[in-house]
Amino acid sequence: MSYVGVDIAKLNHLASAISSDGEVLIELFKFTNDADGFQMLVSKLI
Repeated sequence: MSYVGVDIAKLNHLASAISSDGEVLIELFKFTNDADGFQMLVSKLI
């Protein structure tokens, strides 16, 4: 199983993903609060 954490803010968000055994799958990254930013989030998750 994988877990994704998202820190929500007004202009920019932060996200990261780990596996159930604690391995970092996606390093912490920043994305903007707009369509381009959410497209970046989706592209990193798939």
